[in-house]
Amino acid sequence: MHWPKTPMPGGAFDTQAVAGLYDAFAMKWRTSARASSEFGGMRSRAPLMALKVSMLFHVSRDPTTKVLTVEDFKHACAFVERTIAAAEYYLA
Repeated sequence: MHWPKTPMPGGAFDTQAVAGLYDAFAMKWRTSARASSEFGGMRSRAPLMALKVSMLFHVSRDPTTKVLTVEDFKHACAFVERTIAAAEYYLA
């Protein structure tokens, strides 16, 4: 297992590079959350989930920096969208 050997960056991540993408993603999912009484709670958490997942993706790819990249955030958004779609399909 490589995690114990990986120096984990402490403190806050620099998310300035993805601020605009995050705002657009958040607006999309907040609008979607309002449209569904059944899945609104899960959808409203999508923006924060994407931000957290993008930090995990970044650390797994490059544990030496705390600067979030557009690539990491886009991959995280796609992952969250697939996960929520699968959950809604399963629960519906």
